[in-house]
Amino acid sequence: MKPGASDIFPLFFVIWAILGIGGAIFFYGNRDAALKRKIFPYFLLLIGIAFVGFTFYMQGQVPIFMIVAVVAVLILNFRMTRFCDACGQMVVSRALFVTPKYCQKCGAKLSDKD
Repeated sequence: MKPGASDIFPLFFVIWAILGIGGAIFFYGNRDAALKRKIFPYFLLLIGIAFVGFTFYMQGQVPIFMIVAVVAVLILNFRMTRFCDACGQMVVSRALFVTPKYCQKCGAKLSDKD
């Protein structure tokens, strides 16, 4: 860890909490599936950049395997998440590598436009 890097950890924690709580409130509380669909890729990108950025700041470098892992997790999250047009629910697949087909809340068929 770089000297003084531990001083930024509280900021990292606060930003991560804001992203987590804010994301949960927006994606689980908002019923507008089209808006969620538009914002979700940018939200994932923001999370990835924040994680890699703080790692770089604290370590002075980011191992390539970490960048590959972050990109893989973001892609999986994007592919495993859909939004129901009928009820607005955020539907996340419980099975790895599987895109959900039906809403867990209302049972409606999910759109392929996600």
